[in-house]
Amino acid sequence: MWVNVVFSLFMTKSIPPQSNAFFVHIQKRPCSTSSVSTGRIILVDYDNLFLITEALNSINNQTKFIVTATTTITNRFGA
Repeated sequence: MWVNVVFSLFMTKSIPPQSNAFFVHIQKRPCSTSSVSTGRIILVDYDNLFLITEALNSINNQTKFIVTATTTITNRFGA
C-alpha cells in the first residue's frame, strides 16, 4: 500500500510534532523502486535526453538526470 498525504505546515511543539492532514490518497498497487527529488528544472535537453535541476535554496547545487525510454516521471501522487 502506498499513502500520500497533504498536510498543514503548522505543527504542535510536542514530541513528536503533530499536524492536520488536508488530503489522504491511498494506492493499493505496490510502489515500484523510485527516487524522489525536489527542485527547479533549469534545463531540458531534448537532443541529448537529459535535464538539469537546481536545489530551491542553492543555485550552486545542481543535478543532471539522464532520461531514457524506460524513465518514468510522476507527480507527487504517483500519477
